[in-house]
Amino acid sequence: ATKFYTEPPVVSVDVADASSDPDEVAYLREIGQSTMVMMPLVVRGEAIGTVEFSSDRSGAFDDRGIELAGLLAGEAAISLENARLYDQLHHQAFRDALTGLANRVLFHDRVTHALDRLRGRSQHAAAVLFLDIDHFKLLNDRFGHSRGDEVLQAIAERVRAAIRPGDTAARLGGDEFAILLEDVDGL
Repeated sequence: ATKFYTEPPVVSVDVADASSDPDEVAYLREIGQSTMVMMPLVVRGEAIGTVEFSSDRSGAFDDRGIELAGLLAGEAAISLENARLYDQLHHQAFRDALTGLANRVLFHDRVTHALDRLRGRSQHAAAVLFLDIDHFKLLNDRFGHSRGDEVLQAIAERVRAAIRPGDTAARLGGDEFAILLEDVDGL
């Protein structure tokens, strides 16, 4: 039968049980299995996915097995959330929050790596372009910081659209941008 447990909500399907969902039974037979337990991956009270445990042995999941599967699903949810948080922190550490471009730290790292890679190994060179918005303070003073932010975001989009994949655009701060062009032939 399809059983629903409350902590966490679990669906159990077995091919030997006539009350099991026929579509789920057909799926189990298709994958060569006889029983399955499905449960949500829950993070901060919200389901972010589903995990399925199956066995080729009918009746393989008793209450203790379901409890163990729930613990494993909980650990998987924690691992996925930790990975998401790591990615979020990494993004915040190396990206400008307003424009999404690389920040000063990431840009410096990319320049260092590009120079190390090119040193003695390539006929090509790297170029760094610096872009400063003239009279940006006047724009902020006259129209406000929110309009100034919109201008910075528009500039970032235009720079991003103009560079090649593999090149790096960065907002260094305020109204200063930099662009690293790798593997250039000349001026």
